[in-house]
Amino acid sequence: MSVKLVVLYPYPKDQAAFEKAYTTEHIPLVAKIARKLGRCTKAVYTRVLMSPEGASPFCRIAVVCQ
Repeated sequence: MSVKLVVLYPYPKDQAAFEKAYTTEHIPLVAKIARKLGRCTKAVYTRVLMSPEGASPFCRIAVVCQ
């Protein structure tokens, strides 16, 4: 059985604080959890610039596959 976790992050009020917490807390936490799961095959962290319809409601998308 495979699992794909997708997390969509809406734009925060303080973008700089979010980016700092995302890179220093969130990504290392996901890496730690992935190691414990043992079968994590891929993790992709994306910064969203725009959507095909213009402005995106999300600033980041994280995908973790098992």
